Amino acid sequence: MKYCRHRRLQTESGGIFVTGPSGGSSYPGRNLSDGERGIVYLLAHTLLARDGGVIIIDEPELHIHKAILSRLFEKIEAARKDCSFVYVTHDLDFAASRQGAEKIFIKNFSPSPMAWDLAPIPDNVDLPESVVTTVLGSRKPVLFVEGETNSLDGGVYRKIYEGHTVIPVGGCPQVIHAVATFRQHAQLSRIAPLGLIDRDSRSDEEVQNLNGLGIHVLGVAQVENLFLLPEPFKAFAGLLLHNAEEVAQKLVDLKTLIFNSALQDVDRIVLADAKVKIQRQVDIAVTDARTIQNLLNEAATIVNGYDFASVEREVRSTVQAIIADRRYEDLLAIYRNKGFWPRQPPGPWVLVIRRRWKT
Repeated sequence: MKYCRHRRLQTESGGIFVTGPSGGSSYPGRNLSDGERGIVYLLAHTLLARDGGVIIIDEPELHIHKAILSRLFEKIEAARKDCSFVYVTHDLDFAASRQGAEKIFIKNFSPSPMAWDLAPIPDNVDLPESVVTTVLGSRKPVLFVEGETNSLDGGVYRKIYEGHTVIPVGGCPQVIHAVATFRQHAQLSRIAPLGLIDRDSRSDEEVQNLNGLGIHVLGVAQVENLFLLPEPFKAFAGLLLHNAEEVAQKLVDLKTLIFNSALQDVDRIVLADAKVKIQRQVDIAVTDARTIQNLLNEAATIVNGYDFASVEREVRSTVQAIIADRRYEDLLAIYRNKGFWPRQPPGPWVLVIRRRWKT
């Protein structure tokens, strides 16, 4: 007689019968659900396998809830430590959960003549294993973006790039690192992910350099600003049933609102932009340092020789000129203000667009 948490199996002369944990009426084993039968089948074959054998399990995720999948196979593996386990799976989360296991992916396949090109996933890929398995398991081009799994960035880009597997990996440095890592490994030559990041006060030269690495840069400071650009804003206003004249006026109102807000925020814009530029100079010096003494010398040079005041003056002059000349899209490239996004009502967005329902 074998016990499990919710069911009890009893072998009788007429076959296998199942009862609940507290007894009561029983039913034949053939009435178990597909998932229950699958678990019994796996347990039986594992426990009866030859000593020191190889156990091959095809699609372990079939009929088994994801909540127990990894834990179940951890118990199965623990029960037969003398055996080797080989899993053939489409479940990337399950594959990533097999810590310390060698993982092999299908690099290419030719149907005629039939040929499989298999390659191991390198151990020295400096990325979370879940990210690596998601990229290698994707049959679509991969796009790394900023943000977390449920962030605005991922949601927006999944709608725009429906033909891609969009993977948020954190901040801008993580996007750059992820793209560069895959391009550095010859074993992963089939994989050439792209990256998409916010503008973040980058110069045109920096943008061109990043483009050469497969990393594209938005024309705006943050993803929220995409909705403030004229074309997306007009399309959105049209979906809210405003006519062309109303849409045009609301765009004028939006620009006025944002320029007035920016005028009140000049010091904050300058501070944020100057921080980014100064931080970038420090990062370059730190990255280029190869010894402790070299690092200390570079840091001293930056502190003593860098004209921080000139950065502030240059940034302030640029910001004031953009506002004075009413260069709207240039302002969106440097102005970070999440208050214009409708997740924070009753912010400025609510003042610009009101819903009109059909009657």
